[in-house]
Amino acid sequence: MLDKERPFIYLMRVLESIELIEEYVKDIRNIEEFRNDKKSIDAVLMQLIHIWETINKFYKKYWNQYILEIPYKNIIWFRNFVAHDYLGININIVWNIIKKELPKLKAVIKSFLKSNWYNNGL
Repeated sequence: MLDKERPFIYLMRVLESIELIEEYVKDIRNIEEFRNDKKSIDAVLMQLIHIWETINKFYKKYWNQYILEIPYKNIIWFRNFVAHDYLGININIVWNIIKKELPKLKAVIKSFLKSNWYNNGL
């Protein structure tokens, strides 16, 4: 794989995880239903970890240069919190990420991919 293809693959993997999360919660109407659905919580948390791990790989080489709209340090902090279960997971934060932050991340990445940057000398 050419090095310039790697960021494209990373970002496509993030989009895939976001879409999986959207699928997992599509029938969940509110935070209380989510709080009571342990399987969905586990599935969402695993995909969030995948997102953060992938963004971390991308960040090391490209993030500051190309995607400044997403706060990388907040993403990594929450990844560590979820992965290590510091005093339990705050479902309110997870729900907020699902409903507010992931749509923003998805939009930024889609816009970024549409810009065709990976074929323009990256």
